Amino acid sequence: MLHINLGQLVSKRSYTIPYTLFRNRYQVLTSTLANSRANTFTLIDIQYAIKLADFLNTPLKELPKPIPIRGYNGRIGLPIITILRIHLRIDRRRQYNVPFLITDLGSHDIILKRKWLAYLGLQLNIRSRWLV
Repeated sequence: MLHINLGQLVSKRSYTIPYTLFRNRYQVLTSTLANSRANTFTLIDIQYAIKLADFLNTPLKELPKPIPIRGYNGRIGLPIITILRIHLRIDRRRQYNVPFLITDLGSHDIILKRKWLAYLGLQLNIRSRWLV
């Protein structure tokens, strides 16, 4: 991954779906932005990642090499230098040790990208907000 472009992050087709993050016998119920066009796997907001890592008793880990980022507004942002590995449960599906890239997402806590959906062979049912 050479760089991340969030240029088409927000669109009229974007919507959220409910999910659970868990680790070390703790869990957090919330929702995530899905169907984004950001060219990455999973993203988590800086402030949310810090709070979540503390609550779930899970350390943030440094990347071996920073990842440059371009925001949805076209501006170059601070490079991504850390990740948070946590477990994810959506619609009774579990995924363990998901690497969330930590960056400033503004009004969203977590974004699950289409690459994540494709990796798991899932599709979004827009009407019911379920994964198929």
